[in-house]
Amino acid sequence: MKMLLIDDDAVSRAALSEIFGTPAGWEIVEAEDGKQALALLYKGLKPDFCVVDLLMPNMSGLEFLQHVRKDPYLQHLKVVVISSKRDRETIMGLAQLQVSGYLLKPFDAGKVKATLQPLMTTRGSLDNSTKKSAKYTLLAVDDDPVMREAINALLATTAEWDVKFAVDGDEAFERLYAGLRPDLIITDLKMSNVDGVELLRRIRKDRNFASVKVAVISGATDSDDSAELATLGLYDFLRKPVSAGQFTALLRRVSG
Repeated sequence: MKMLLIDDDAVSRAALSEIFGTPAGWEIVEAEDGKQALALLYKGLKPDFCVVDLLMPNMSGLEFLQHVRKDPYLQHLKVVVISSKRDRETIMGLAQLQVSGYLLKPFDAGKVKATLQPLMTTRGSLDNSTKKSAKYTLLAVDDDPVMREAINALLATTAEWDVKFAVDGDEAFERLYAGLRPDLIITDLKMSNVDGVELLRRIRKDRNFASVKVAVISGATDSDDSAELATLGLYDFLRKPVSAGQFTALLRRVSG
């Protein structure tokens, strides 16, 4: 089993390798930029997932991702991004490229392990057979990359559900109008640009999406939106932090 680690900074590669720890049966293959990584992939390297820095010379992590997603052979490769950036524009661009995780610099060992562990338990990043058999689709809408990573981790080991992401209500609607028809939408309430309440309003006003199930996950303690949410046909409301059991129970109700 292999991880492809792509970073032009040798110190950063060493730090991540040390945290990763190279479990038994695992191999870390290193590349210094996107071009070198693509060359390895086209020569036949089949990693279970990639970890790639965004800012690199020759070919950046973003350019690498764009190449991968356009290639029919590589497009299902699981990719975790390394970055010191947390701005909305960067996160939106990455969401559209379907990243499997987001590691912030400087590295936190606990968060690195939490992000990579689910990817280490599933084989065949270039083989999308598990998701080809997915019966249900979840659209998760949240501007917090950590929360999106948590949702991705919860769904990484199930073949029943495929997950798509949006960072706010605006992007969620873009995905719906582009043809996405999820079995369930899970949205945070408090987001910049278009929040969860406004997203739910728009969904209920559009006859194309009016019947879609929408659940809210929120850490908000106020009840300002409670009355309106009740009139908008909310499927469920989960308070943060949400346990794996609560999340799984919600999915089972939808798929049952």
